[in-house]
Amino acid sequence: LARDADEKQAWQLWDRWISEIVADFWAMAKVGIAATQGLMAVVSLPRAFVFRIQVEDPHPFPWVRVKLSAATGAALYPHPQWAEFDRLWESFYPRAGLDAERLRVIRGLEETMPDFIRLLIDHRPKSLRGQRLVEVFPVPERQPARLRALFEAWKTDPKAMRNSAPTLVFAVLGQAKQDRRLSPRAESETVADLLNRWALRRALRKPGVQLPTTKAKAA
Repeated sequence: LARDADEKQAWQLWDRWISEIVADFWAMAKVGIAATQGLMAVVSLPRAFVFRIQVEDPHPFPWVRVKLSAATGAALYPHPQWAEFDRLWESFYPRAGLDAERLRVIRGLEETMPDFIRLLIDHRPKSLRGQRLVEVFPVPERQPARLRALFEAWKTDPKAMRNSAPTLVFAVLGQAKQDRRLSPRAESETVADLLNRWALRRALRKPGVQLPTTKAKAA
């Protein structure tokens, strides 16, 4: 039960935003920190938009949406990188200077966020027949250490990367980018090459087709 009016309002907002939050959770559970990176790129808008709180909007306002993504990542993939990401977002959009009403809403959301994330992760919908939501996603395979190992292995075996699930590939590249082992240019070239190959393979409908090899760039 809500302890006060601010907490009650926070839970009402989580409930209103749940459809968008579940979509963000799906992305996080599939591609790891790449989901938060992509989200931040999409919602990095002028400050007035980032802090625009509209209680009737089914989308969380951008500032808290990124904060929730980072907090969810920390719950699924424990690692100091999430705190670093959170600090980065705060440095881009500090809460200093916000009016008292916005600060009150943000405070309520932050206080309830850990419980909300745990509720989401442990949710057992009837369609999953007793399984928790988190158990139907490849979370163990998306842990940072595992993604780093794959990135190093794929440097000498790019074919293994091309034959892996696209979501796993994006998770590996996102982690490498976060670790500063993959430059923006190399990331762009690698993703473009992979998208072209996957599209061509699908168009030809010949999964075994042999295409020219290209090594992923790690510079």
